Amino acid sequence: MAKKQKKTKKILQETSKDIPVDLPPPIQDILNDIPESKRQSALQKFEFIYSYIGIIPPPDDLREYDKIIPRGADRIMIQAEQQSAHRIELEKRAINSQISQSRTGQWMAFIIALVSLELLIFWLQQAKKRLRVF
Repeated sequence: MAKKQKKTKKILQETSKDIPVDLPPPIQDILNDIPESKRQSALQKFEFIYSYIGIIPPPDDLREYDKIIPRGADRIMIQAEQQSAHRIELEKRAINSQISQSRTGQWMAFIIALVSLELLIFWLQQAKKRLRVF
């Protein structure tokens, strides 16, 4: 199952009244609409949250992991590949188990049908003897 990751980034600017460049364009537009006198206050209270779904973080985050942990991005990619292979193996096992259960159920139904047919034939033979019909 895909994991949902969230990353929080606080934007605090006390000396500059410019809008940070790393903000998404829609947010930059919103900040442009705020009067300059109140923009600094808005930036100090502004918290930017983005999320992604999956086990592989975005490329920028992978670069940051490489800066913090030697071969961090490689380790994350190896882990993602191993997780994917494990998930595929589990799905194969689950599918094979379902196929096996289906076959077993079909054989059981066949056996029940044969036993029922045998009992019907036996019952008809007994009825024939008792009623002397046929």
